[in-house]
Amino acid sequence: MNRRIRTIAGFAGLCLIVIWSCSSEPFTRRGLENEFQVEYGFPPPPQITSLRCKTVVVGDSWSKWMLFTYDKTTVDKIISLGFTNATAKDLKEPWSALWSRDLTASTPNPNAPKWFQLPGDRPVQVFYKLGHPNDYAGYRYIWIDDIKKIVYAKNAAWH
Repeated sequence: MNRRIRTIAGFAGLCLIVIWSCSSEPFTRRGLENEFQVEYGFPPPPQITSLRCKTVVVGDSWSKWMLFTYDKTTVDKIISLGFTNATAKDLKEPWSALWSRDLTASTPNPNAPKWFQLPGDRPVQVFYKLGHPNDYAGYRYIWIDDIKKIVYAKNAAWH
């Protein structure tokens, strides 16, 4: 009987982990365009040829990582949604805000997709926004890789 109870308890624990954590990474253009629209309120224009997204939910928090082709018009439209241009001081004092701590971390988030990059020490354009549209706590940031002409974006939120 003890063995049976341990087996059931182990299965219940596994189910709890499955219920409380999941990830999704769409691979179809339609699915990726939907994720972009959900994130920014408009569909990506045809100039956005590269587009990737991964969302990870753990309990009552989630993170979404995106990568897309740099297009100035699209980035300007995103920035107009209330993003702030990060200053050199913002990036040199990462302890002052969660978004900058995440962006300047020496080790990447273990849930982040392999294709997501952090800028490291090189100078880049960074824009951030605090909070979440549904009044959750959280942050968003984007940074532009001028060399590869790619935008990296992260959204993190929690209840």
